[in-house]
Amino acid sequence: MCRFLVYIGKEPVLLADLLTRPSHSIIQQSWDSRERMTAGPLNGDGFGVGWYAAFDPTPCIFTSINPAWNNLNLRRLADKVMSRLIFAHVRAASLGLLINEANCHPFSFGPFIWMHNGQIVGFTSIKRKLVQYIDDQLFNHIQGTTDSEYSFMLFLQILFYGGKCRSDGSHASSVVDLEQILKAADDGDTTSSAEGETAKRFTADEMRQAMTKTVRLIAKWTSKTCTRAERERSGYSLLNYAVSDGFTAVVTRFTDDPIGPPASLYYTSGTRYQAKKKGEYHLVQERRQECFIIASEPLSVSEDDRRDWVPVPKNHCVVVTSQHNLLLYPINLAAPVKEPIGPSSDHQRLKPLNNQPGCRMGA
Repeated sequence: MCRFLVYIGKEPVLLADLLTRPSHSIIQQSWDSRERMTAGPLNGDGFGVGWYAAFDPTPCIFTSINPAWNNLNLRRLADKVMSRLIFAHVRAASLGLLINEANCHPFSFGPFIWMHNGQIVGFTSIKRKLVQYIDDQLFNHIQGTTDSEYSFMLFLQILFYGGKCRSDGSHASSVVDLEQILKAADDGDTTSSAEGETAKRFTADEMRQAMTKTVRLIAKWTSKTCTRAERERSGYSLLNYAVSDGFTAVVTRFTDDPIGPPASLYYTSGTRYQAKKKGEYHLVQERRQECFIIASEPLSVSEDDRRDWVPVPKNHCVVVTSQHNLLLYPINLAAPVKEPIGPSSDHQRLKPLNNQPGCRMGA
């Protein structure tokens, strides 16, 4: 079971104030995780951190297969880099999965960044079905073998194509020009396209709906294909996903287990994030909420500071908008969900990106 955190705020913070300095920082959680659902406190199968610079709409990502607790380059970066939007992840790989940088979170595509804590139970039984809905450009972008990266491409497919079908059941030709998305992100354009037009940047609600549909589709597919033996051996799916386009963050806490709890997830908010004393950080409450942290575990061991961390309810989605509003939405499994639009001969392909889809560095 992995651990992750998301920071989004009006003012930038130093990576070290999230990754290395708090008493229960994400690096501390890599070897002293206290709320994992599986046995053992270690998350030592690699790590990754992603952030957005003010001059670039695509995220920069640094990953390594080394344990986060003894990576000197991570500490060097963390002491120098500041950002208003940060993703961090420490990995505990599922049994049998490869340990390589291509499988380290977070993942990126254009302006989007993605990470996952959990597992899709019976992923091999739905992998072919999932892949058939993914456009060639998205499919060819997959470099690793994790269910997390495939889920990311499914999310983008749903987001880009909108899940619309013609009345005759064939695929619609609505498509997104990623060059316009990148330009809109660079220009700070918050407009969204009308139906049938090319989208520039997606609204928080569009991203939330695409995320919700992704989760519900995966749950629907696995409920039909996952055998009783797989359930007895591996339990249920745990889908704590996080995604951002550099402006909005959407994070889920979900399990298809009707009785058991999902993987842990908390949020906290305030006016600004600062240290009270060495190792103890908190969010100061003065004016309106302007910064937010969503994390698998609170970043403090102090009981006083832990009271500021609110558990995300089971099967809910947390949305932090570009206007710094935090919203909670339930994920309703009972609602009907249509199959997403997949590639077909009668729709335009995604236009290729001229630049690289984010800056990804390995150690």
